[in-house]
Amino acid sequence: MGERGQETTLNETDKNSGVRGSSLRKYAVAVVPVLFLLFGLAGYQWVMTEEKAGQSHKGKPSAVRTSNQKGPWGPRYGRSAPPKNSAGRLKRPVVAARTIRLDTYRPQWKLYGQVIARDRVAMHIPVPGRLTHVGPKLRVGARLKQGDLLAVVDEFPYRSALEEAQATLLEVHAKQKEIGAQITLEQRGLKQSQRQLKLARDELEYMQKLLKQGNVSKKMLDDAVLLISQREQAVQQRESNIEISTARLQQQDAVEKRQSWVVQKAQRALKDARLIAPFDGYVLAANAESGQYITASNKLATVVSDGHLEVQFTMSVDQYGDLLAAGGSVTGLPVQVTWRSGQTHLTFAGMVTRVSPEVAGGSGSITLFAGFDDKTVTTGKLPIGSFVDVVLSGQSVERVARVPESAVYDQNHLFLIEDGGLVARQVQPLAWENGEVLIANGLDEGERILANHLPNAKPGMQVQVKQR
Repeated sequence: MGERGQETTLNETDKNSGVRGSSLRKYAVAVVPVLFLLFGLAGYQWVMTEEKAGQSHKGKPSAVRTSNQKGPWGPRYGRSAPPKNSAGRLKRPVVAARTIRLDTYRPQWKLYGQVIARDRVAMHIPVPGRLTHVGPKLRVGARLKQGDLLAVVDEFPYRSALEEAQATLLEVHAKQKEIGAQITLEQRGLKQSQRQLKLARDELEYMQKLLKQGNVSKKMLDDAVLLISQREQAVQQRESNIEISTARLQQQDAVEKRQSWVVQKAQRALKDARLIAPFDGYVLAANAESGQYITASNKLATVVSDGHLEVQFTMSVDQYGDLLAAGGSVTGLPVQVTWRSGQTHLTFAGMVTRVSPEVAGGSGSITLFAGFDDKTVTTGKLPIGSFVDVVLSGQSVERVARVPESAVYDQNHLFLIEDGGLVARQVQPLAWENGEVLIANGLDEGERILANHLPNAKPGMQVQVKQR
């Protein structure tokens, strides 16, 4: 019983200890935030007291507490006052300066392009037929001269059609001559009939005079009138024959024109049966074999001109805008083209010949084309399809200043240094190049500018130029 009584006493003691520990924890949780709040209020009151003390001693340097003095938790508000020298004056920031030099500037862009042939032709024979001849030069890589015969389609049906058309045209010409001769004959007969009619009328007039004198009979007068009527009918018949023959001749003229056109088409078809090299150049592709039946849709060869090479290259829209900003025409600007093949570097001079009028939808770029100054640049020197380096030179711009990018604020102004102070100046940037900004307008020779970026720079601010 004594042991049981001891156990009961121990259990009650443990329970009482647990109750007291739980009460202390609750008390601590409730009191600690209050203590932090009191400490905060005390610190704030101390700071405000110091602020008022500083204001009450304004004008007395020894009594003023600077913002660099520490409060309860370090520097007040985390700010630092501008540094002062030993005399108590604000120190001027040390800055870098640059003296402006104006010079002529010619921008250059390093681009990439590809050699193309200005004259590139896919060749067809426009008339159907079987190839009876394929020339030895109709092979890939073959060197061509203008007028070389490359291939021939069976000419028999086209030559036959031409001869038949020419024969028909000869018949038309013969008919024209026949009708023309009839018209000439009728015109001569008409003149004769007109003369006879005039004689008959003269004779009737004479008989009418004799009839009044009683020297001729009435019957003779009637016979003269009848003769006039017959000769008038002869004249009318001749005139009618001439009109009919003239109409027939006009009809034959129309037939002659139509048949002449048939002859020309037959001549063209016979000429088209031959594939002729249109210019000096090279064969890029060939697809023709002797005996092969072809139609107008069959491409037999692709040829390129030998002496009309160009370089096609692209610029971004931003680069093209910089190019236009310099003014002047884009066409005619000089380019330098370099072809690199192994250890071989070949450089050729040229100029921009044309510019594409639209922006490429996928890449957002502008396509330009340049030709070569040297007309002897051929595919033998510069292979078609080669990728080349292109250096494009823009228009020259006078009185351009170079300043570091760090000197330009908000893209369009900087600060001059005059009498130790900063003066704002608005400028017109021309281009951004290799960490420098080219200024085309707004600066004069010999002016000094703030060269490094000063975060709090403003007009009137006093600075000290760093000595080199």
